[in-house]
Amino acid sequence: MKRYIHILITVLVISSSLYGGYLDELRSYLLSRNFIINGEFFLSKGKWIFANFKKDGSIIGYYQLLGTSPTNSNPFGWKEVNLSQIPQMQSIGYFIRVDFPYDMRNPFLKLYSWIYVDKKRGDVYKLIGADKGIFKYYDNNLDGVPDPIDGIYFYKHGNEARFYSCKDTLQFENYSFEKYGKSRGNIAYSCKIGEDRFVDQNRSFINNALVSLQIEGSINKTRVFAKIFKNPFKGLVAVERIYGRDYSTCTKKLKPLTRVAPESKNLKNLFLVWGDKEKEGKQEGRCFFDEKNLQKMQEANFTMLTNISASDEANQSARVEILERVVKKP
Repeated sequence: MKRYIHILITVLVISSSLYGGYLDELRSYLLSRNFIINGEFFLSKGKWIFANFKKDGSIIGYYQLLGTSPTNSNPFGWKEVNLSQIPQMQSIGYFIRVDFPYDMRNPFLKLYSWIYVDKKRGDVYKLIGADKGIFKYYDNNLDGVPDPIDGIYFYKHGNEARFYSCKDTLQFENYSFEKYGKSRGNIAYSCKIGEDRFVDQNRSFINNALVSLQIEGSINKTRVFAKIFKNPFKGLVAVERIYGRDYSTCTKKLKPLTRVAPESKNLKNLFLVWGDKEKEGKQEGRCFFDEKNLQKMQEANFTMLTNISASDEANQSARVEILERVVKKP
C-alpha cells in the first residue's frame, strides 16, 4: 500500500508542477534551437538497449536501461553491456537531452529533461519523471497513455535534432519530397508543398531582409554543395558552389529594393526568388546550377535549408526556417 501511495504522490506532484502553459513553453523552446542527439534506443528480447553517441553521432558504448537499480546519479539505471552479447537488436527511437529551463528549475523534473522520438512515426514525447523503474511521459488527457507533443515535427540532420512546427510530404513513383518549416516574430509560414505562404501579422512594409540557402547532397552520384546569400535591399546575391570537383563563386548585382508590401505573394518573391525575374533588375553572370543537368537528373538525394530574417518599418522582426528534402531513385 505504501508503494502505491508513494507513486500516487509522485504523480500528483509532477502533474501539479506542469501548469497550463508548460506544453506551450516547451514547444516554443524546442523550436528555438537545435539539439545534439545523445543516443539511440534498441529493443533486444524485451530489454531496452541504449547506444550512447558522441557529438558527431559515433557510438561510444551500449547500456541497458534499468540494468541496475536507479540512483540520483544514475536515474536511468544504465549498465554497460557488450554488443556481442545483445541479440536481435531492433532500432526504435532517439533520446535527446534538452535542458528545458522550466525543468531545470524544478527538482522533480531536472533529471528528466529528455525527449524521446519514435523512429518509425517521428512522434515526439517528453519525459517528466520516473518511480522505481516506471518512466512517465507527458500525458495530456491523463488517460495513462503518453501523448506526443502536438505541432512538433522531428528531423534528423546528421546527429542534430531539429524541430519544426509544420510538415508536408509528397510521394511519387520515383520521387519523395519532404518539407519542414517554422517561424517566429511577425511573419507566419505555412509549408504546404507547392503553396509556400507567408503571412505578415503586423501588416507593415518590409524594409530589411537577409536570406541564405544551403544545398547539400548528391545529384547523379556527384556531390553537390552550395551556399546562396541574398540581401535584396542592397541588391546583392552571392553564390558559392561545389559540384563534383567543380568549384565556383560569383555575385549578382540587382536593383536594390526600398520596401516591400506585406502581401503573401510579395513576401514569397522577396524570400524565395533568387534574382531570375527580369523585373528585379539586371544580372551580372549566372551563378546557379545548369538547369539542363537538373532536368537530366537520374537520381538525387539532397536537402535545402533556407533561413530568413526580416524586419519592417514598425521595428518588428521575424525569422523563418524552411528545410526541404528531395530524393529521386533511378
